[in-house]
Amino acid sequence: MFFVEEEKQQIQTNSNKQNHPQFKNKKKLKFRKKIYQKKKKPKKIILKKKKPRNRNSQRKKTKLPEKFEYTEPELQENELPKKFNELPISKKTINKLDQMNKIDLTDFQSKCFPHAFKKKSLIGIAPPGSGEALLSIIPSLEILSNLEFQPQNGTGAIIIAPTKEAATHLYYITKQFFEKNDKQSCGLTFDGANISFQSKKLKKGVNLLISTPIRLLENLKRKAFIYSNCKIVIITEIDKIIQFGNTRELLEIMKNFQKINQLFVFSSALTPQVENVSLQIFPAKPLLIRDSFDINNIALGKKNIGYLICKEDERFLFLNVFLNAYHRFKKIIVFVSTTNSVQFYTELSFQLGINCFSLHGDQTQEDQVGIMKNFEKKNAGVLFCTNIISRENENIQENENIQENENIQENENIEENENIQENQNIEENQENPQFILFLLHQEEKFLEMLKKMNFILTEYEKPKIQDNKKQIIEKILEQNYRIHVLSRFAYRDYLQSYSGTTLKEIFDVLNLNLKELAKSFGLNAPPKVPLILKNPRIISRRKRKIILNY
Repeated sequence: MFFVEEEKQQIQTNSNKQNHPQFKNKKKLKFRKKIYQKKKKPKKIILKKKKPRNRNSQRKKTKLPEKFEYTEPELQENELPKKFNELPISKKTINKLDQMNKIDLTDFQSKCFPHAFKKKSLIGIAPPGSGEALLSIIPSLEILSNLEFQPQNGTGAIIIAPTKEAATHLYYITKQFFEKNDKQSCGLTFDGANISFQSKKLKKGVNLLISTPIRLLENLKRKAFIYSNCKIVIITEIDKIIQFGNTRELLEIMKNFQKINQLFVFSSALTPQVENVSLQIFPAKPLLIRDSFDINNIALGKKNIGYLICKEDERFLFLNVFLNAYHRFKKIIVFVSTTNSVQFYTELSFQLGINCFSLHGDQTQEDQVGIMKNFEKKNAGVLFCTNIISRENENIQENENIQENENIQENENIEENENIQENQNIEENQENPQFILFLLHQEEKFLEMLKKMNFILTEYEKPKIQDNKKQIIEKILEQNYRIHVLSRFAYRDYLQSYSGTTLKEIFDVLNLNLKELAKSFGLNAPPKVPLILKNPRIISRRKRKIILNY
């Protein structure tokens, strides 16, 4: 399948060079040679006048091709595999897939797998839930097993994910393929954790590495692991990496992997930003494989969406009114931006007398599936979650009503593509679901975008709120220290996700009233939050402290 014997010899030579004593004592040998050499006469130094520098002269730029060139393979349906048993995979991986109840391939997987095992680089364009996780894991595992990688040889495969949630989600899947007695190993690195603790594990030897782009670049600069023997690099959700502003880090990473055999890139849509980045990454023309299901070509139809415009401090209070009215009779799903906000809202609503479930990326795959099963069995309930439901359709196959319903998938695609990370949506019924958006006064322009996508909008009246509701929430935070800490983390993550949106005209951090927003999280005063802003309105550092209390 691969040129195994030649690559094994290269791996042994690269690994032996770094541990050979001749290369460690290179400085001493040079010093000895200088002693035995004869002394040469010093050369005459001739000073030359430097020419004056033209500041208006532009630097020479590397010319790139105007358009992104690719090739689309012609594949027939009869030739495509339909099951994992038909692929050139070892028996060990097939047995692990059988334990995970993975037998049939998706349409996107059947198109990509035959080219992945032929040592070709490709770009895959498909929506979330089309099987990108196994496409990135299985080829890398087969390369490591065929070449007989060991921890001394370093990393042979690298998977880059945009966020901590996506990286941990992939790590828990890959961990199921490994056993205790295996020679190969798997590792995880992400932002926010201790770098020294992670670098010690990498020095021991990690054959398959999953990490975020910023932390991977930091480990490359520290030379925490051996990457000269790397054979494959996989970039998942490159469109989200570009949205979060990590394109510069990604390009610096790929400069170290120019002599690589394979490169996989996955994204939900082929935007011009993705084309510009892929021009600088791919050395040659890659294969472009598209799924039959395209987000941009969906017939959305006329769907009813309700919206409620409120202030910053009234948002959670209105949500609590809806939950108290319907949580005993109907199923409700609330989409939230981050994991800390999910944990905060679940525990706070539990203290207020509402039993609810929570689903986020820090949980293991077994916990996620168990929560979805329990939520499916019940006739009524509340579930706070992030967009992890739409990330991998294959890993939560049990809840078919939630994932196969077109109305829910469309609303989630809007939430991902338009970066509405701050809004919260409520689903009230599975047969005829209703959607509600909680918007601020500054975000009314977003309704015009929904009208262009043929959505029918209906405005809800503001419900009545109890007078003592704010005081009750403040007492809960004073008595329970854990909820108080979660509220501060949820406020921090909310602002960071709000500032990372692409629609700056609608969702601008500087237009928020932070004192009122802190009250929605039960805080009397807004805590300090570090933000990196790129806005012409911020001229000096002193003004940034005044605006953002930082």
